[in-house]
Amino acid sequence: MFMSLELNRFISLLRESASADDLVDVLTDFTCWLGLERFAMGHHVDLMRPPRDAIRATNYDMRWVEQVVESGYLTDDPIHAISMKTVAGFRWDSIDVSRLTGRQRTILEQAAQHGLVAGYTIPVSLPGEYFGTCSFAGRSFDRLRPLALELSGVIATAAFQKARLIMQKRDGRGEAVIPDLRPRDREALILVGRGKTDEEIALIMGTSRWTAHERVERVRRAYGNLPRPSLVLRAVFDNQFSFADVFRR
Repeated sequence: MFMSLELNRFISLLRESASADDLVDVLTDFTCWLGLERFAMGHHVDLMRPPRDAIRATNYDMRWVEQVVESGYLTDDPIHAISMKTVAGFRWDSIDVSRLTGRQRTILEQAAQHGLVAGYTIPVSLPGEYFGTCSFAGRSFDRLRPLALELSGVIATAAFQKARLIMQKRDGRGEAVIPDLRPRDREALILVGRGKTDEEIALIMGTSRWTAHERVERVRRAYGNLPRPSLVLRAVFDNQFSFADVFRR
């Protein structure tokens, strides 16, 4: 019951956050409550020239952040490399150090000098945006609360979503509206991604050439009349379907 109440409290604080500074304060308090000291939440982008719509929030030692930027560590960071291959959170001590490159080991060793020894990283992304993660870390897990790592995933997801809303409001943007595709229109578009012509799509779907053409054109109109190659990429970007759907036979 206590854990549930605390989780609800932090979610409520996130919902009430009105600025990026508020968000940092809530995540700092949550990190301490977990029994850790540091957190970093953000998109994996070029830190030298971060896009305006990229999320970045952290209480890491700024000397370490500057070193990461100046040395170009983000590209070779083993934590980030692993996060690109999983949808589940993972502990840093689960990493097989023997399989890391010399530069990757150097990154972990230097991070440890800034209090980043024991950590837990949660991949957090939405289709159509930069890949991102949220990490909670400290010098050890000695003071870690029971179920803390499981709870951190809930907070990471909620914090990322709140950050999106704060940035949308800052930039005067509403939430992007993704067209709602009919199942048969989606099927036709996948076939376009496979390089099929209208005639081939009609044959595969058992319809007339006109019907096949109109299905694809309906999706094009929904996306502002994008040309077909761009249309397929945009639909994948919007998670209408995946590249696995395109290449699957």
